Amino acid sequence: MTPGKFGFLIQTGTGLQYMPWIHINDLCNIYLKAIEDSEMGGAYNAVSPQQVTHSEFMHILAKVMRLPVLPPVPGFLIRIALGEMADVILKGSRISSEKIINTGYSFLFRNTGKCTLQYNQGINFHNIHPCLEMISSFPISTTSIVFPKTLIIPLF
Repeated sequence: MTPGKFGFLIQTGTGLQYMPWIHINDLCNIYLKAIEDSEMGGAYNAVSPQQVTHSEFMHILAKVMRLPVLPPVPGFLIRIALGEMADVILKGSRISSEKIINTGYSFLFRNTGKCTLQYNQGINFHNIHPCLEMISSFPISTTSIVFPKTLIIPLF
């Protein structure tokens, strides 16, 4: 579902849980690096180096999209609705991008500030590489991605 589809954003739980994120262009470029770099193998976290809380991210997104953030949905309501799956939303994750950085990958969007600048200026970075249009149609996930030597398998 698209954030803000109904004209508002919702913070979940306390908002203090960490929320991994990545810009679509960085995700695409990580895929391209894995295709081109025969030394890459194993699992890599496709996440931005900047770690933000859910509350911070929602407020940044609200500012960029010019949408209000509704009062937080209490964790117990999310737990009633989702059961054990609520932990994914309510506990969050602090995930490191150190391994992908150690391969020599340099993030285009290391922090949310550059993303908001791009959005506000209407810049389209999808012309960086001809493969980006094809790859950007994949769903975005900030979980680990496994790069065997000859095949890319996203874990969604």
